[in-house]
Amino acid sequence: MISIEADYDLDMADAFRFIIVAPLIEAMLLALLLNILVKFGLDHWLACMVSAVVWGFVHGLIEPVKFVGTIWSFFIFSFSYLWWLEVSKKKAFIAGLLPHVAINIVVVLMLSIY
Repeated sequence: MISIEADYDLDMADAFRFIIVAPLIEAMLLALLLNILVKFGLDHWLACMVSAVVWGFVHGLIEPVKFVGTIWSFFIFSFSYLWWLEVSKKKAFIAGLLPHVAINIVVVLMLSIY
């Protein structure tokens, strides 16, 4: 049996960092990474997969259990970004940012409740 115990004590500053600051910084880095991958000739699907694995690895360094969930999430963020990039950079940035904010809100609420 695998037991994962984590003791999270979140205050308002932590919640702000998780919900606003981290997604903003990660959305900027996501856009930069995806633009570089596409410039190097990767098609959108492969760029999304590479981006997802990179982000999964980075989050997995913090807590290995986050690797798989982060891959899926960042695949969606990456796909959303590249899909909307054809319309506008602003909408692409928002499309990559908002789902991330939403997920982090749910995580912060769950950590606060349980």
